[in-house]
Amino acid sequence: MSNFLRRAVTVRNVAILAGVTVVAMYMEARSAYEAPKGFGDEVAILTNITGIDSLVKETVGEDCGCEQRQEMFNNYMPYE
Repeated sequence: MSNFLRRAVTVRNVAILAGVTVVAMYMEARSAYEAPKGFGDEVAILTNITGIDSLVKETVGEDCGCEQRQEMFNNYMPYE
């Protein structure tokens, strides 16, 4: 197997493992939150457990529009 293919397979395997890890973290963390009202709550949980929300708030500031987006997604795709 060429060096390029070895690297590609390694990168692919790491990406798969990272995806599985994020899904496992999400499923575990979701039980700690109240029941989501819609898709916006799911996105908020996911960005919280991955640390994306903290990174955005450090970069952009506390008023990054996350709450408005969350509410918009909840209204667009509610769980009922």
